Formats: sequence, structure tokens, C-alpha cells
Amino acid sequence: SSAVVGTVRVFDARDGVSIQAFFSNLMPGTYRVALHERGNCTSPNLFSAGSPWAPPGFTKPPGELLPPFVTNSEGTEASFVAFVAGARVDGPASLLGRSVVLHWGSTVGEAFPGQPNNRMACGVLERGTTLRL
Repeated sequence: SSAVVGTVRVFDARDGVSIQAFFSNLMPGTYRVALHERGNCTSPNLFSAGSPWAPPGFTKPPGELLPPFVTNSEGTEASFVAFVAGARVDGPASLLGRSVVLHWGSTVGEAFPGQPNNRMACGVLERGTTLRL
């Protein structure tokens, strides 16, 4: 239900994936993106996306898999690139079908059905079209 617009791209790279994200229509501040276990963004508070997810072997809480980021000085746009070891686009530790959730603030908070939380935008990772040159 937010006005946030975003694009997230994921590419296999070395022993993990590279994640590129761009967001617009943000208020000034700090945000964090988290990968969530279920590709479901249907509930109003995004509880349906499930818990944060991290690939096997990640030793911190799953909500810390990707770093927090800060909007530009006008607070309207932000982007980042991150590397996630141990994940793949497809196959074991696959990201396909998982959700990407934008959280306001620097932490990934817990969600409960019907209760407010810091989840503000959600999308499901699906296979895109490969451009061949």
C-alpha cells in the first residue's frame, strides 16, 4: 500500500549472487531490504512473506543478510549492490519464488497477522528475460 517503486535484479556470480536494487518515492531515512522465505505479498502488513531468509551457513540473523541503506539528500531515491555468498538464482539455496521486502529503519522487524510493523513494500523474485547481444 506504499507509493514505493522498485526494481531488484539478481545474478549468479562466483559462489553466490549479486543483488542490484533501485527504489524511488521514499521518504528521507534509512531502509533495509530482506529476502523472505515465502513469495507471498498478499497480506496488508506483508506478514504473508514469512520470516527473513538467508542461505545455509550465514551466521548472523537472516535480517542482516543485506546492508541497510540511506536515501539521497532529497529522500526520493536509493540504490545498492550487494553480494550474497551461498545463494543461487536457481537450484539449491534458490532465490526464485522468495519475496523481497523493503523495511523502513535499519532493522528487520518481526511481523504478526494484522499488526503494524516496519514492512512497507514487497515483490516476488521471478525469472526475467535474458538479453543476449
